[in-house]
Parts: sequence; structure tokens; C-alpha cells
Amino acid sequence: MNIGTGSDITINDVAQIIEEVVGFCGEIVFNISMPDGTKKKLLDVSKMESFNWKPKITLQDGLKDTYEWFLKNKNKLRG
Repeated sequence: MNIGTGSDITINDVAQIIEEVVGFCGEIVFNISMPDGTKKKLLDVSKMESFNWKPKITLQDGLKDTYEWFLKNKNKLRG
């Protein structure tokens, strides 16, 4: 289930987080001639907040944990 955090983040910021997490040393290039898509991709978390829910981890920590899990388990995954 994707609940979100109620915080907006750009695709560029997500790319930079992933770059840092995986240790990518190349250059990230965006095709600026392509449409930007939906300007806002922010999920409404007000219903969850009404239950006193708050996210426990940041996007960066979640991506880091997921990448570390992948590195430990990649040989067990189907190819």
C-alpha cells in the first residue's frame, strides 16, 4: 500500500537520492523536450493523519534499506 508522507519531492530530487544510495558516479540527464507530466504528485495523507499516523522512515532511508536488501538477495532472485 502506498500511503505517502504528505511531502512533495521532484523527480530530480528522487534521482539524486538514488544516485547517492547506489553510489552512481555517472551523469543524470533529463530529456527537457518531453512533457513534464502531472505537476503535483503529492498524495493526500489527511485520512491517515486523522488516525495519528506518521511515516516512520524517510524516502532516503527506505531506498537505502531496499537497495541493501537487494544487494544481499540478488543471487536468490529469479532472472
